[in-house]
Amino acid sequence: MTVESILQNPGRLLVVLAHPDDEIAIAGWLSRQMGPVAMVWLHSTPVREQESRRAGARINPSAELIFWQGTDGRILEETSDLQAKLEQLMAEFGPDTVATLAYEQGHLDHDATHRMVRSVWAGPVVEFPMYHPYTRRIQTLNEFSDPAGQVILPLTETESRLKRDLYRLYPSQTLRRNILAYQLLRRLQLRPVQLDRREVLRLAKPYNWTQPNGPEWLVREVCQSPQWARWRRAIQA
Repeated sequence: MTVESILQNPGRLLVVLAHPDDEIAIAGWLSRQMGPVAMVWLHSTPVREQESRRAGARINPSAELIFWQGTDGRILEETSDLQAKLEQLMAEFGPDTVATLAYEQGHLDHDATHRMVRSVWAGPVVEFPMYHPYTRRIQTLNEFSDPAGQVILPLTETESRLKRDLYRLYPSQTLRRNILAYQLLRRLQLRPVQLDRREVLRLAKPYNWTQPNGPEWLVREVCQSPQWARWRRAIQA
């Protein structure tokens, strides 16, 4: 089984997200899915749920949208309760493939979500990058720190337009401003990137939760950070 074959035909697809608006990272891929799709957000508020419901209707109108009320920034500490709900959801939905955020030390909620998925699901996991690392004020968006195994999914013009339209559907967040600023910065650095033109995915490998995931420089930085100390305390508990 290859990542290309799974991306082309994931079967029953469960998408596990930390926050409303995370879905934009794979909106093009999700819009292609013809089979059953369920999307669950571990954190939401009434405002953010409304935003993602509008977005979900644009991305894949037939998808089932599920919102839980985990605390923003505290999913790591609330893992036990959320994990029990996720295990029940998987039993009810019966996925063939699960897609979730990469384990990449960009946000503790993202890493906790990934670890939670791997704790209750032994089947294929498609992961996608959001941003990393949390040790830096300006993070790298939508790229793996180690690109091994990744697939770059070019988007059609219709899919690119969809992503650009989605940026405007989350007025409670600074998403659109942040993306435009990041793309401008990359152009100034002569490393241009168009986040609405491609998506990045891969099959997740087994991870050691006591070690950061990435190249040596990232591991060194992360291991000295208060975020990593908090992560270690939580998983030890």
